[in-house]
Amino acid sequence: MSLPVPYPADVRAKGWRFEIDYEKVEQSDTWDLASEVPMAQPALLMMWLVAWKQVPCGSLPNDESIIRAKCRVPQDMWVTFKPVLMRGWWLAEDGRLYHDTIVQRVCEMLEYRRKEAERRGRNRGKTSGVPRDTSGTYEGHGQDDTGVPDTGTGTGTFTPPIGGVAHATPGEACKAMKSAGMAAVNPSHPKLIALLEAGITLPELVDAAAHAVKTEKPFAYALATAEGRRRDAATAPLPVAGAAPRNGSHKYAAAAAGIFGNPQQQRGEVIDV
Repeated sequence: MSLPVPYPADVRAKGWRFEIDYEKVEQSDTWDLASEVPMAQPALLMMWLVAWKQVPCGSLPNDESIIRAKCRVPQDMWVTFKPVLMRGWWLAEDGRLYHDTIVQRVCEMLEYRRKEAERRGRNRGKTSGVPRDTSGTYEGHGQDDTGVPDTGTGTGTFTPPIGGVAHATPGEACKAMKSAGMAAVNPSHPKLIALLEAGITLPELVDAAAHAVKTEKPFAYALATAEGRRRDAATAPLPVAGAAPRNGSHKYAAAAAGIFGNPQQQRGEVIDV
């Protein structure tokens, strides 16, 4: 089954450097496996670089022949390289392949661009001497390479809660999801940040994480599950008076209606290679 796309389809690197955490790479299982196949490690690095220059950034076409040609792997060697090179890649709903390690780098890039856009907006407001109201404008929001406001999710399906309700932090959310058995989490993931800003609760995230762990799916899948459940709950018809709720949807409907928790702040973990 295809997984949700982790970020908008028009994200480009546009000169942003692809940096590798060599310590994590050397500690990863994939790198160790690649060491047992001659020339597999250089091919692995080439594959990551090729994916970084694709559109969307960090993805590959779901076509082994094209991947092989782009990575300069001879046809007669592909059978040997394939188990190592394709390890960890997963198919998304846009028909392209993604890898959690590279997805994290793209998300970090998007978050930096968002913060830079906000900083420039604040600086322009100071130099003009006139307070700026950024609501309803492009100022104060991150932008992708096309200049369109970027939420990091590419969905725009949620609305922030009203009334100043305290939200869980990314660190709290990741800690809660790890308690459900999810080993690899990412507190800087744009979709997680968007869900938290929309007021999603820790129990919702924990339930989604438990489902992802049970089905052996990654962190991004857990976030997409939580998002889908909340969307379904928000659009579901109201239950008949006295009728028992079905499939536990009352929890998500309550969360969508604005019943939020207020946990204490903890620090999140970063996803492994």
